[in-house]
Amino acid sequence: MIFNQARLLNEFDVLLVATQSLTTGQIQSIKLHTNHQELSSLSLLKEDKTSGLFNYVFRAKDAFKLGQSYTLVIEQIGSILIRIDALMHTQTFDKAFDASNEKLGYQFTKNATTFQVWAPLASFVELIFFDSSGQKQFTYPMKRKANGVYHVEIKGHHDGQFYRYGIVNHEQYLESIDPYSFGLSQNSVYSVVIDLESLTIPMNESALPPFKHYQDAIIYEAHVRDLSSDTSIPFTYPRTFLGAIETNKKTHNKQPVGFDYLKSLGITHLQLLPVTDYRSVDEFNILRSYNWGYDPYHYFALEGSFASIPNDPKSRIRDFLKLVSQFHQAGIRVNIDVVYNHVYDYQHSAYEKIVPGYYFRKLPNGQMSNGSYCGNDLATEKPMVRHLIVQAAIHTVSTYHVDGFRFDLMGILDRETLTQIQQKVRKIKPNFMLYGEGWNMPTHLSQDLKGITENSHLLSEFAFFNDLFRNTLKGGNNDHDLHVTGFATGNIDAGRILPSLLLGSYLPNLGPTKVSHPSQSINYVECHDNNTFYDKLLGCQANEGEMFHLRRIVFANSLILFANGIPFFHMAQEVGGSKNGDHNSFQSGDKINQFQYRLLDERAWMIRAFQDLISLRKLFRGFATKGWDESQLSFNYLAHGAVSVDYHLGKNHFILIWNPSLHQILMPASFEDFTLVFDGETKVNRPLNLTHIPPIRFLMLKQT
Repeated sequence: MIFNQARLLNEFDVLLVATQSLTTGQIQSIKLHTNHQELSSLSLLKEDKTSGLFNYVFRAKDAFKLGQSYTLVIEQIGSILIRIDALMHTQTFDKAFDASNEKLGYQFTKNATTFQVWAPLASFVELIFFDSSGQKQFTYPMKRKANGVYHVEIKGHHDGQFYRYGIVNHEQYLESIDPYSFGLSQNSVYSVVIDLESLTIPMNESALPPFKHYQDAIIYEAHVRDLSSDTSIPFTYPRTFLGAIETNKKTHNKQPVGFDYLKSLGITHLQLLPVTDYRSVDEFNILRSYNWGYDPYHYFALEGSFASIPNDPKSRIRDFLKLVSQFHQAGIRVNIDVVYNHVYDYQHSAYEKIVPGYYFRKLPNGQMSNGSYCGNDLATEKPMVRHLIVQAAIHTVSTYHVDGFRFDLMGILDRETLTQIQQKVRKIKPNFMLYGEGWNMPTHLSQDLKGITENSHLLSEFAFFNDLFRNTLKGGNNDHDLHVTGFATGNIDAGRILPSLLLGSYLPNLGPTKVSHPSQSINYVECHDNNTFYDKLLGCQANEGEMFHLRRIVFANSLILFANGIPFFHMAQEVGGSKNGDHNSFQSGDKINQFQYRLLDERAWMIRAFQDLISLRKLFRGFATKGWDESQLSFNYLAHGAVSVDYHLGKNHFILIWNPSLHQILMPASFEDFTLVFDGETKVNRPLNLTHIPPIRFLMLKQT
């Protein structure tokens, strides 16, 4: 079977045609049509008939231009569509079709709305208005600018208007939502014009405490839905933005839950799993499906399943602004997880529909780069992809007032894009947090350009999740090595690099390094991925009783909080939250993922321990604003793997003791004159009066 194909090579006027063998007469009679009008003839440069393939290379009289539709007409064969995608990969394309100074999306006023979309390949673009039921109302042809931007101004007041673009690429007509719109209908079927001024929510940030150093942060990670999906608590708006800020909700034993509980902990930053639009949850019936949101569909608009009124496009914006405002009033900043590295389904994404072949990174053989393991790494190094991501970041900060980004698989993003985000958002919020997963993913991008931990010295304002810290304390992190133990889970020998971890994992003379300075180290043992720390203990210490497991959790939390770097905790980690051994619960539903608030009644002592440890962390930070260094402390190794650390912070002398073993250890006589500040469960202020250090215990002493 012969397939007739014609495509432009990596020049503006050279064409490759693959077809059946042509006669001399057919070659001479070929006609080139543009927009279905005859343009000119072609000159044959080369023909190749080897291996049964018939390839012809022609040169056109005039250069091909984006925005035109080209076909060949060959006698006895017919018309062949010419694909001119190769123009996007020429050296002149990025300059000729630079639209980075354009305001893409819609610009709303009460008298008119202007729509602009970048579609340099398209030969035709129209704006289509729909009513809220999806019935087509009006269509408006759009005019093309030289840089590939199509635009049209529509008079009138269009707040709430549903719309899509109709686009012709390669003679194929498709409809698409607007990738720059910040309003969407349910399930992202239509873009929606939103008058943001009509959604003003008071955002007085004066209640927020000063935040000058990353190490002042104590980050608590949660999924919006999980905070209010426990049906034992009568939430008015379960699983939504508003559910996450409901007050005066309590357990059977009158423990505060949800917003009031988070407020009580002493955390400084709440990190939310993705809140921008994703594809896998049915917004018409959210109980049918569950997902964390790492399947992004749109980067400017918020996720509709979190809205209190899902069929009102403004509800999700209004509700999220209320969430941010209320946490700010409580003195808690809000960071969000952003997934700028891939999309849910590239073939059906707005990006591929509008500019096919441009937005996604590819291998030299033309296959999709797959560092995300989703088959469609975003090519953030391309100028207009970078523009999309940077503008989405600016919009998210300026509109929703969030305080930080946690970048999912940051190693797939290029450093220049990350740097531009840093520069732009810091102009809006100077103390904005930037951090992410710096794993070196196998995406098709030069290593020196990646946002990876190995390049931390080139991204000094970014922090990175420290897997060395995690694995040393936790042991094996994957499901297949659940049995592998760490310092906090039974392997006392793992404490040999504890000095390096406690000082921030950046001093090569103490052990392996992960970052270039301590404020780049996100210290953690649990996040939304993999088994919870409690479930890890059930796997690697199955013969221990529950109280041992719970003490190990407090023990690990103390190490996180008293190490240089940024403490990070996953929702319910502090009370031994479990997912029943589900190590990848991204779509496992509410029962597995929800905050089980009964734990607050059953393990109230762990809440107090967590609150007290946080307050002591803040006390330490008051003495050492840049973190504690080698000159301020000394390490001593006791029996059975226990470690004591002498901290000299100004006039204050503290001793911190970690006993990871199941043994009681004789208390050194030199500690007799110290006061006990933390006894392993709560803050105290009493003479030491301990002859032994209890098993699996963290103690803090202060010289009197």
